[in-house]
Amino acid sequence: MLIGFTIPGPLLPWKRTNTLQGRRVADAKQKAQQARIQMAWLSDNPSSIRKHWPKDKYYAVQIELRYPDRRVRDIDNCAKQILDALEGVAWNNDSRVWELEIVREIADEAQTKVFIHTMDEP
Repeated sequence: MLIGFTIPGPLLPWKRTNTLQGRRVADAKQKAQQARIQMAWLSDNPSSIRKHWPKDKYYAVQIELRYPDRRVRDIDNCAKQILDALEGVAWNNDSRVWELEIVREIADEAQTKVFIHTMDEP
């Protein structure tokens, strides 16, 4: 099974959370970014598809980061931002992601394309 979606605009990389009274707390930018990723997942995939999407398989994920410039960006932290945002939405735990491919491209507009394939076995 294959599912895909597009996150419009530039993707902010994941950053370490703050600790407040022993609890890890994401800042407002991190939370907004994760909500934006989740909304892209929801809006690009109708509920009829999401209803049958298995959350307990193994997954192969391809991420295409498209930016209009050559600024240095930490692509592994961009991937982590996506994987963390989809936990509980596309899969129960991102440890089920068995294959991960990240591609950075120069494009006219900033956007991120994500493709997720289910795998029966790793």
